Amino acid sequence: MSIPNITLGSQKCLGCSIGNYRYCPLYKFVTSTKGKAKTNNKKVTPFRRGYDFFPYEYFPGNKCRNEALVSNDNGTLKADIENWRAEFTDRVERCPRTIIDYTTTLTTALNDAGIRVSPRRARLLSRTLLATSIINGEFSETVARVVLKCALPQPAWGELPSRSKLAAAHRLAWDSACLEGNEKWIHDFLLARKLPAKVKKLLDSCPDPDTGSIAIEQLLANEPRERATAFTLATFPAAVAGKLPIGAEGISDLARLAGPVMSVSGNITWQERSNQSGTVHPDKTRYYRTINALEGPRAGRARQLFYWCLVNNVTVKNPEALESELNDCVDLIGASS
Repeated sequence: MSIPNITLGSQKCLGCSIGNYRYCPLYKFVTSTKGKAKTNNKKVTPFRRGYDFFPYEYFPGNKCRNEALVSNDNGTLKADIENWRAEFTDRVERCPRTIIDYTTTLTTALNDAGIRVSPRRARLLSRTLLATSIINGEFSETVARVVLKCALPQPAWGELPSRSKLAAAHRLAWDSACLEGNEKWIHDFLLARKLPAKVKKLLDSCPDPDTGSIAIEQLLANEPRERATAFTLATFPAAVAGKLPIGAEGISDLARLAGPVMSVSGNITWQERSNQSGTVHPDKTRYYRTINALEGPRAGRARQLFYWCLVNNVTVKNPEALESELNDCVDLIGASS
């Protein structure tokens, strides 16, 4: 591409009709006077400023930005837009299940991560995913990533959301929407937020013992220690008795956690200020308040769980809620046997 030399004595950029060469948006000129033009007719060579995306060859007299030029594609784009709009109108009331699952899981994950997504924005997100998938020809992970990137941040948010949180929410939603068979069941099992929901899914729809064992292994590896221990305390006796659809590997994983929690032995330590004496562990009072409100086997299970937490320096933010989940798991297993 040839670029003409510019005569500094003239007040025109010969490459376009913008006007004074100093204000040309496409070219920048090198002078030996720190940008101030000399009055003589010294010639300098302009260089491209980085506008390499212009789809035309430069030649003297051409507009720098091709203003007022209308593209002519013989109506192809117009026809495509009409077809896309008609297909969107036809499918919007019966949106594909994959898009609905993706949007639902994504919205839940973002809200859990502290990124607020309103019902209106979630609905708009699903409609945008549908429209983009129609244009693309299919709903793909690339489409989902592009739409998510363009949808957030929203102007009302006021700050950029964490990229790592967006990536994690997308991966969780994409796996939930697109996995199939046993992999999808394991994913849905791990996605259940409450321990009783996990137990119910294990009892009602586990495909086979091997899949159940894999689900147990991943649950124990990914859940917080106190929740994994509560799940173990609720399910291990039933697993040993053969009342749960898990294999030998799953029972072995549960047994490794069940031993220490069913026979708690150890010392508890805590810090106190130099001007204090006779203090108690800061969590002991909260745990005992929960235990003393119970009775019978339920109180015994809670005692084992919270004693284990004290010995292992595991802090439970809401002891009542965790104990309630533990008891609901036991009730579900008992009702199914």
